[in-house]
Amino acid sequence: MELQLIEFLIDTVESLLHIVKQQNRQLSQLGAVAAEEQLQDIEAAYSAVLKNDSWKEVDKANVD
Repeated sequence: MELQLIEFLIDTVESLLHIVKQQNRQLSQLGAVAAEEQLQDIEAAYSAVLKNDSWKEVDKANVD
């Protein structure tokens, strides 16, 4: 169950990241100041989630 929740959250973050990137491109095309730092923060947070393996240990403990 926890694994499904984590996969759902990762999919949601991926979708949000895609939306942010798309909006950033649109803002850039309109000549607005791009939110590059915010995009980098979101990408860094997403990468940290993917690299964090502690949820695997929790999931294994619930299976055992």
